[in-house]
Amino acid sequence: MTIMYWREYRTMLNIGFDFGVNESTVSRTIHHIEYILSTVKVFKLPDKKKLTKANVEFGFVIVDSTETRIERPKKTTRIILWQEKISHIKSTDFD
Repeated sequence: MTIMYWREYRTMLNIGFDFGVNESTVSRTIHHIEYILSTVKVFKLPDKKKLTKANVEFGFVIVDSTETRIERPKKTTRIILWQEKISHIKSTDFD
């Protein structure tokens, strides 16, 4: 469940549906696994003091995740008038 949550970016509700458990059960399981992994020394990051003393080079990846507007075609006057005519015709058919 935890790997599905991390790698596939699925919701807890979706994962719970696949396993036949509640969303709260998935949440507890993921938090429990994260706690266990954080206590293991292999996965710990070095402290700030160790980073300043050591001559270690780190690589960084910067991702631009800004939102951009989607360009949609403008509705022309002819299409708007046609849609109004159709809606008017439909409303008068039922009167």
